[in-house]
Amino acid sequence: MTKKGGHPRFYQILEELGNLHSKKNTDYAKGGKQGALGNFHRVAQFKQMYPGFHWDTAFGTAIDFMLKQLDAMMILSATNRKSITGEPIPARLNDIIIYSTIARIIFEESQPKKRYATKRKVSIRTRKS
Repeated sequence: MTKKGGHPRFYQILEELGNLHSKKNTDYAKGGKQGALGNFHRVAQFKQMYPGFHWDTAFGTAIDFMLKQLDAMMILSATNRKSITGEPIPARLNDIIIYSTIARIIFEESQPKKRYATKRKVSIRTRKS
């Protein structure tokens, strides 16, 4: 491909991104029956099972990111392959833990504050003079 204009670094970045996409796609989709975009189809099918879930919230986004990692881990496991991106099953499991913890924090922060009135016992001591 002959490049007529633009910054040379722009084309280097595009090549780097193409290589990264290829590696990630191999990790996410290789061996899946849905093809190169299989991870998107699998996660979309999962989401369709929960029509009342709000995917457009911070909590929903954290769950979405967690599902992406879960799917990647499961396709690696199901196809008995090693990751070529350097993100093998243990790394994916760590990502799942991180995203689920973030989801928990977002969920907890979205709940009304629980206020528990603490009743202190007041004792009056008198001094004997």
